[in-house]
Amino acid sequence: MGAAADAMELNQLEAAIGERGQTKVDSSNRRQVRRWLVAWGLPSTRVQSLTVRELDRLYNDDTALSAELNGQHHNGHREQRGMFDDTSTTTTTASGSGQQDTSAAAQQIAALLTQLTANGQAPVDAEQVRGIVREELDSRPNRTIKVQRPDGTAKIEGAHYAAERVIRTLAAGVHVWLAGPAGSGKTTLAEQAAEALGLTFYSTGAV
Repeated sequence: MGAAADAMELNQLEAAIGERGQTKVDSSNRRQVRRWLVAWGLPSTRVQSLTVRELDRLYNDDTALSAELNGQHHNGHREQRGMFDDTSTTTTTASGSGQQDTSAAAQQIAALLTQLTANGQAPVDAEQVRGIVREELDSRPNRTIKVQRPDGTAKIEGAHYAAERVIRTLAAGVHVWLAGPAGSGKTTLAEQAAEALGLTFYSTGAV
């Protein structure tokens, strides 16, 4: 993906998110902000580890963004906290395993890098690799789960990677505790589980 395509993607995302310097980043737009940071060239693993507060700072503060792009964030070796990709592309049903073979994907990427650098060819450009990965992810369908209920079938588009397991557990009458950093999809997962089971979703921060 060339620089022109990146600039176009950045403009489109900023138009959807809101004016920089004046837009608050929260659960409603954090996924788009993450896509915006990846379009800038940040590794997706780094982007997934950022909290909502950090996303807000990078989107609205040019100095912070420049420092991040130059690898000057306060802890370059922070443990990766993102447990799944917001642009999950696996398609499944409630009867499937619901798990992604990440090791196979890693092997495919490694094979591609080996092929591109074989026979004395020029080293692979990082932006080329990011472009190839983005195109591959965009070409795959969103992960979908179908849940058969007595009153019909519920179809969950863009399902969280743990949705199937959580839905099955709740359907068995067992309570579920979700733990994870801000932005890991806990609320989204709860909403999807409620929708799948035909329940009303409530949320409170006063706990």
